Amino acid sequence: MNFPKLIPLHYSKMIDWNNPKDPLYLMAVPSKKENIKKSHELEDPIADSLHEKTPGLIHRYPDRVLLKITNACAIHCRFCFRKSILEKNTFNLEKAVKYLRKHKEIWEVILSGGDPLMLSDKRIEEILRNLSEIPHIKTIRIHTRIPVVAPERITKNFTKMISKFSNSKKIIFVIHLNHPREITKELAKISNILSSKNIMLLSQSVLLKGVNDSAKTLSELFRGLIEIGIKPYYLHQLDPSIGTSHFAVPLTKARAIYKSLRGNLSGICIPEFMIEQPKGKGKIPVN
Repeated sequence: MNFPKLIPLHYSKMIDWNNPKDPLYLMAVPSKKENIKKSHELEDPIADSLHEKTPGLIHRYPDRVLLKITNACAIHCRFCFRKSILEKNTFNLEKAVKYLRKHKEIWEVILSGGDPLMLSDKRIEEILRNLSEIPHIKTIRIHTRIPVVAPERITKNFTKMISKFSNSKKIIFVIHLNHPREITKELAKISNILSSKNIMLLSQSVLLKGVNDSAKTLSELFRGLIEIGIKPYYLHQLDPSIGTSHFAVPLTKARAIYKSLRGNLSGICIPEFMIEQPKGKGKIPVN
């Protein structure tokens, strides 16, 4: 498929446009290398479709589900593993809520997409209200890149809205960023505001060739996150989405980089290094 370029204004100002090897440039700007398709690459590399129980609801692990509540993103990351779903959105809130009420083993709901924060405050509030009314759901996790690429979205009205739910349920933001230059004063301000509202902040990153495939870069990233109140949660080995092989770090090198963090970096800074198993069998630690 043709994956168009989409870069919000805030992020475009962070890119060094005179340097085609700039890590932020590499993550955001299309490359001819995306036309290279390897035999092992897949449209649905983590096999969401095998675990879809209602439209947009993925139940892969016993105690949690993922809701793909939108197909929209603020930025088209060139390494995206869900490029194919950006063509349409099938999420059905009514059917999802019915499924969640029936399955009392579900303790956590993850809002994903696309990027959940692309939806209006009114729509996000509707989804959170429905989830908050289900007694056995205790945790609501929101996966987003917007605080990094379009921080102006986190308005006072948005913060006020979401804080209404942070006393009845544990609200967790998992913010996606991959390079220390993505830690900005705007992100630090958002972190401070959300933390003050009883919202837990975690991060997830992808190991990317030419972007962050060194212990030095990762150490700077993870320390910087801790300094602004965000706990590094997951470092992902790249999922084999079509046209992303130029970002792949060989597993032997990836393991060596991660191993070198131990003992040289405070344990509070080190995330779990995870890889997706084939055929939708879920994440396991790389080591």
